[in-house]
Parts: sequence; structure tokens; C-alpha cells
Amino acid sequence: MTDRASSLNPLDDPPDAPLDELRRREDAWRSTQRPDALWPGLDGPMIQSAADAIGRAVSDTLHGERARLELPSREEDADRGARAVGIAALLTGVGPLLGAWLTRGELDADPPIARVLERHLAHARAREARIRAVVRPVLERMERAGLEPGVIKGFHTAHSYFPEPGARPFADVDVVVPPAAIPEAERLLLGAGFVPEGRTGGIGYKREWLPPEGRGDVWSYEIWHARSRWKLDLHDGLNFDQVQRNVRTLQTPRFTDVLQMDGMTLRTADANELIALLATHASTELYSQRLLRLVELVLVVRRATTLGTLDWTAVESSLAERDALRFAYPMLTLAERLAPGTVNRELLAHLSRATTPRARAVTSALSPTAPILDSGFSLRHRLIWAQGARATLRWAWSMIAPLDGASRRDQLRTYRHRAMRLLRLGGARRSRSDAARDG
Repeated sequence: MTDRASSLNPLDDPPDAPLDELRRREDAWRSTQRPDALWPGLDGPMIQSAADAIGRAVSDTLHGERARLELPSREEDADRGARAVGIAALLTGVGPLLGAWLTRGELDADPPIARVLERHLAHARAREARIRAVVRPVLERMERAGLEPGVIKGFHTAHSYFPEPGARPFADVDVVVPPAAIPEAERLLLGAGFVPEGRTGGIGYKREWLPPEGRGDVWSYEIWHARSRWKLDLHDGLNFDQVQRNVRTLQTPRFTDVLQMDGMTLRTADANELIALLATHASTELYSQRLLRLVELVLVVRRATTLGTLDWTAVESSLAERDALRFAYPMLTLAERLAPGTVNRELLAHLSRATTPRARAVTSALSPTAPILDSGFSLRHRLIWAQGARATLRWAWSMIAPLDGASRRDQLRTYRHRAMRLLRLGGARRSRSDAARDG
């Protein structure tokens, strides 16, 4: 199929709506969790139907079958149906990947959907090139200064495991340097025009750095727009928030591989370490691009299998050393559901015993694509990693404690959204209770 995505000019595309309007929609969504607040004209069931169709197409493609992505059933308006598929492709994270498969002849799609996926890919390509152009000079300076920068998560896998870098969208560039190198890394970032945000809490160092262009805005809630905001996260280890809240073990990565990119040598984790890292992180963000992260795990496992470097004992050892066995269970279990035969069954049995009862219950209720939206307030999900009264109290405090580094305005906005969601939850429960009593 012709690669029509390469002929589009995403950087010239305007925002989907005036930026003030997009911010109002986001605010309404965060308070109400109603899909039509963020995507006028669409509802939750339609987006879920589109997400499930994407999940089937992804599963078929991973099985080596020629998949076809069609409009949601009973949808008479082709443009509306294609828009729903596009939004589901954004929420699942796989829009650019589907576009890449489409251009390579590995996926078929109805013409309206094909046009949407081509736009996803075009924007993702332009976005990746835009981010890399800013990040590359500062990473080069870190490398020349002997700081041995390492890259983790999406920036690494995009350049090593996906069909092309633009096929794996990311909002953050995660860079890891040794703890002793943090002061010099900060100096280089400041010299390159990056602006630091407040440091996050925890036992390690993690700080968000805004690019020279500033915080920026989200230009679209329907694609990864080429001009939407991004940031660089500087770490001195694997400082994942939910892990740090629940274990006190240092999360130090082992970088034994390298990524050669644009003349730079960046440190990376080998496949076994990477599987442990990705499964741990993604399991703590189960409603964020779940399908993309599952595909990511499958691609890493398959590449390592092909190269003869896959070692499930090494994966388990990596998790155990960081007291992270419980965190890897959901995503590795779901990866096996998406592509049976991917994950070692003995490891899955060990992870099941090591994780929490809540994690097993939450995982059993998930599929790779459902539910697509985290529209409820589930204590089981919020307390998924807590073990014991002390951990439960820490979680409760995190719901009311001031946010590290946030402005007063952002603090108040967050508390308002939490209060609205709790009120909405209470109203929904009363409605169900009344209905049950009346029945």
C-alpha cells in the first residue's frame, strides 16, 4: 500500500479546537469522566466497541494473520465511526502502529479508517522527529561529559523494537544517569534551555524538565498531535511512583546494552531486564495505553526469542532483586492473553503467588482493551498494591496530601476533580441502591 502518511504535513495542522476549548473539555472530563465532555458527539459504548475491534485486529496481526479493521457495527455514519476508531486508537496507544502496519500491507482497513490511521502515523513521525531534534544535543553533551546517559521505556523501545520510531508514541523522554552525575546533568539541561519542574517524592531522584519551548499545550485529544506537549524526565534509577510508595528497595537498573542513534551511544537494558522494567511500570498504570504496552512486551519477547537471548529466570531475578514481583503480574498475564505462548507459564504462576489478591482480581476483570476508560472510582483498583494497614493509610494520605511541586492553582484543581468524582460515585451508588430497593 502507498505510504500516504509521508505526504502529510502534520506540523502545519492546527489544533482540533481552540486551545482554551480543549482545556475546558479536559477539565470537564476530569470532573465528570463523561466521554462526551472530551469527545463531543461520541459515547462510551461506541468508543469501547471501536477499541475492541482494534484489539482483535492487533491480536490477529500478532498471530501472523492478515487482519482487517472495520467500522463499529451498526454505525451508519462512516465519518463518525472512523472518528471513534481514531479516538480508540489514541486511547489504546496503537494508532501510529496500526498506520505503520497499514503502509506495510500487514493490515487492511475501511477507507475512512485508513485515512484516520495515516494521519495518526504522520503526526507520530513528525512528533518523534521534533522531540529527537531537541533531545539529541543535550544527550550528546551528557555522553561527551562521561555521564553515561541511559534511556528507558518508550524512547528506547521506539528506536529498538517497533517497525519505525514513530510507531511507538511517547509523551516523556526518560533519561537515567548515575546518582553522582545528577548535578552535572542538571547543569547541561539548564544550559540547553530546559526548565525544571518540582522534584517528585520518593527515595530516588526524579525530576521533570520542560523543553526550551515551554510546557506547551495539548493540541488534540484524537491523535498524538505533532505539536502537543512533551517533557524530559531525569532519573537516577527506576523511580516509578507506585513502586516507590509500596517498597523501599532501591530500583537501580542494569544497563548492559547500548542504542546507537544519530552517532550517539546510549545505555539501555537488555531484553530480560527490559521485560521486567516494562511489566513493572505498565502494571502501575493499567489504564494508560494498555494495548500498546502489551504489544511492546510481545515485541521484546519475540525479538529476544529470535536472537536466543530470552531467559525467563533472568527476568524473574530482576524483578525479585527489586521486590517487584507483585507489580509485573497484571501486564505479563494480559500479554499472555493477547498473544498466547508469549510468557513463561512457570513465571506467571510465581507472579500470581507473589502479587496481591486485589491485583489478581483487577487483572481478571481486564482485557487488553476493556475497559478502555477508567471512568469509575474503584477502591480495589486504587489499593491494588497495598499490603497491610500501614500501606493502606499511606495510600489514603496520598489522596489528601499536597502534590509535590504543584502550584496552588493546580492543587485546588486536583482537589476539585477528586471531590467531583467522589460525589459522582456516591450518586451512582445511591441510584443503584434505590433501584435495587424499588425492584
